[in-house]
Amino acid sequence: MFYKVLNENTILLIFMIVGYALRKSRVMNTSNMDGLSKVLTLVALPAAIIISLQTPYTPQLLKKVGVTLIVSLLMTIVAFLIGIALTRLFRIQHVERKIWIGCCTFSNILFIGIPIIGSLFGNEGILMLVSYNTVCMFLLFTLGIVIYSNKGESSIQMKDFFLNPAVIATFVGFILFVANIALPKPIFGAVNALGGLTAPLSMLITGGMMADNKIGAFLIDFKVYLFSAIRLFLIPAVTYLLLLPIVKDPLIIGVLVIASAMPSGAMNVVFAEQYSSSGPLASKYVVMTTLLSVLTLPAVAYLLG
Repeated sequence: MFYKVLNENTILLIFMIVGYALRKSRVMNTSNMDGLSKVLTLVALPAAIIISLQTPYTPQLLKKVGVTLIVSLLMTIVAFLIGIALTRLFRIQHVERKIWIGCCTFSNILFIGIPIIGSLFGNEGILMLVSYNTVCMFLLFTLGIVIYSNKGESSIQMKDFFLNPAVIATFVGFILFVANIALPKPIFGAVNALGGLTAPLSMLITGGMMADNKIGAFLIDFKVYLFSAIRLFLIPAVTYLLLLPIVKDPLIIGVLVIASAMPSGAMNVVFAEQYSSSGPLASKYVVMTTLLSVLTLPAVAYLLG
């Protein structure tokens, strides 16, 4: 498991470096990045989700999905509570407190998770990952808005949840899965190829985002390292200890622990900017956890066995 994760992370790191170089050399500008982000979120990621759900239906697999959905809700709430507790413990104040809580709660589940979980656990693993993501997306568009909004200004926007391309693809994929409908070969091949763009595009964009930040300024920020240790080590450790006595399926445990070790998700930057005008501050935590996860994810996989 360790070497598979290390190999996948090395590939992702190369993509990230290429994105960084393209942005620094101005080959990739802001418009390019916006365009790539739209291709990623509207085409590549939904395609990857639908392909992951092209798995033969069995009642046992559906039961695993049900268990994953319930446990994922518990996991996300625990991560949220950890974020609240640690901001109080370390006296994180004001807008940065919101970012700590949000970035603890919502991680980069699919963009980095799909290639890694797919390599480790195959399509069944990605099915569990997509189930976990569905719960997190629901909470992002409900609890996430409450976290990032100023007091009295929060509003639940469930339409954004149901109109999210990843959520739509999940619903479509689950219908195909439960109905045991296989896509025709030409369509499967095309959708599979588009889904394969998810990892390269997400890492090119991440590398470009890194180039837009003054990395040197937060390489010496102790709070960023402290938060990264929480997001990348403490949360997966708590997740493992939480799941061990209540979940007996090693596939579910493996997928959810690896998924919980993912870096903070880029949607934290979007929400922080939209609701509290603090996107650049949030990007500092997203970028650093993404960068450090290249080293920490193989370590978590090794400890997991």
